Amino acid sequence: MRTSLARSSSSVSFAFGNSERLKRMIAYEVKVNGKRVATVGLEHGGVLSLIANWVSRPDDVKWDDARDWEARFRVGGLRDGSRGLEEYLTWFRRDLRVGDEISMRLIETGSVDEPVEVKRKRRKKRDDSS
Repeated sequence: MRTSLARSSSSVSFAFGNSERLKRMIAYEVKVNGKRVATVGLEHGGVLSLIANWVSRPDDVKWDDARDWEARFRVGGLRDGSRGLEEYLTWFRRDLRVGDEISMRLIETGSVDEPVEVKRKRRKKRDDSS
């Protein structure tokens, strides 16, 4: 069976055998304020996370920008890399403002965006003695 990998500047498509048959995967299509910001998925095992958080400043703490709260959104994940490394992936991140709208849709697709950032770290060894 022949395997081919087709790349564009921001997405990856996998084809096996006949190049017209794409391998399908489950993915998230992510939009912020109606604009698609990423389509994320992993061909093999791993974890995808879409995290929106809001943090309120305690009264006795001063922040540099004088705000008393912050909100952020991040689309990331984790997968096994080669040579005993784990890969921490980021597709999208930004600060949020009042009125921002986040949507995600679970889809089946033949292509996903490549992460904009990949950080590799050694896997922690498990202690099987406990």
